[in-house]
Formats: sequence, C-alpha cells, structure tokens
Amino acid sequence: ASSPEPLNLSVLQSVRAGGRTVLLRVYYLDDFLDTDTLSPKFLSELSQDFETMLAAGMKCVLRFAYYLPSVWPDNSCCPVGTTTGSTCCQTEPEVSRILAHIAALSTTLQTYGH
Repeated sequence: ASSPEPLNLSVLQSVRAGGRTVLLRVYYLDDFLDTDTLSPKFLSELSQDFETMLAAGMKCVLRFAYYLPSVWPDNSCCPVGTTTGSTCCQTEPEVSRILAHIAALSTTLQTYGH
C-alpha cells in the first residue's frame, strides 16, 4: 500500500518531548483495491506503528483511504467516482470490499484502540 514509512521511535520521542502528543497517520489501501483481504505484511506494519506510538507515549488520528487526494489543474477537487480523462479520477471499491477491509482491520484496531 502507499502507506507512510514506518514510525521511528526516537523521532516520536523528540516530538513528544516538544509537547505534542497526537499525530495524524494516513494509510492508503490502493494495493488492495482488487482483493477483499489485507496482506499480513500490511497488518504487521500497522501493528508495529501502534507499538511505536505507544512506546513514545503518543496517540494518533487514524485515517484509511484508497487514493491520495487529487487536484485538477484549476485547483478544484477531482469529482468523486469519475473515471474519464484524468488519472486523478478513480472509482472507489465496492461497499462489500470496503466492509471486508474494515473487518480485516478490526482486530488490530481493537487491540490498540484507547
């Protein structure tokens, strides 16, 4: 998935020492558009990020998305669900697939949710 680099404990500890306790963490599920399952590697990396956050004494605002936000040349947002003309226009997965991804994430989120 087009997810961020793994969190670095020393960097988070430095941020925490500066008084920040919450970070924004976004994971893109673009690699899973054609499958109902999330890879064990992805779920392991997600769990490791949570472990790193906990070790640093931080929490996060968590977001999952399928695509990076895209902008048209005129700075308007790419219309949702359109597929013509531009690579920025993508179609979201079927609801059943999204629900399968939520189910796959549920154990990890319940383990680390506070």
